[in-house]
Amino acid sequence: DLGVRKSYSHPNSAHKVRLAIDFNLFKDGEFLEGTESFRPIGEWWEQQHPDARWGGRFNDGNHFSFEHAGVK
Repeated sequence: DLGVRKSYSHPNSAHKVRLAIDFNLFKDGEFLEGTESFRPIGEWWEQQHPDARWGGRFNDGNHFSFEHAGVK
């Protein structure tokens, strides 16, 4: 049914409560993919607050969030 809206994210996604974002990363104009490209930023992010989470810990390297009610 074309009128049915589908969601591809987890029902309890931190994105839905605006506590998460996925970034696109570029270096010298080249789009970088993969968790390892995000590792330096992700590890920095985790140090900013006890609830700061980086998706590289669960195979989603471009995901940055704050944990809330057990949801990353």
